[in-house]
Amino acid sequence: MSNEAKQDVSVVYKIDDNEIKLTPKIVQDYIVGGSAQISMPEFKMFTELCKVRKLNPFLKEAYLIKYGTQPAQIVVGKDAILKRAIKHTQFDGRDQGIIVVKEDGNIEERKGTFKLTCETLVGGWAKVYRKDWSHPTYISVSLDEVAQKKGDGTFNSNWATKSATMIEKVAL
Repeated sequence: MSNEAKQDVSVVYKIDDNEIKLTPKIVQDYIVGGSAQISMPEFKMFTELCKVRKLNPFLKEAYLIKYGTQPAQIVVGKDAILKRAIKHTQFDGRDQGIIVVKEDGNIEERKGTFKLTCETLVGGWAKVYRKDWSHPTYISVSLDEVAQKKGDGTFNSNWATKSATMIEKVAL
């Protein structure tokens, strides 16, 4: 598609009283950033998700992540999910944290993201409670399976510097 045609394409929707207008250029420049170019199908999938789920990407409720020529990743922000959960009349709280291997070799689930340097981070966990459920929903995730890595196999910048925070977010 030509650049002129791309500029004519737009997705417009409302969230409360705010009108959101997304064009390929706006998404590329303000949401994706960087030099990796999104395709029209990636633009369409992202904007339709935002429109249908009433997500505002300018408030970081949705992300379109693109590295080089790899397919783009569409991510709904943790805060958008939590905001909706908390507003639900049956929401009754949450707990989350990390899973570490302690110096003595024992595995421990702990609340929050505090970890000593002598411990090894191996995962994250979360529980969500609802008033109409007799048991909470529980999920645990392995760091090795979800951490984002660069082409050389090392963690990308957020996972390398904030792995406990990142794994807790994924679990939640």
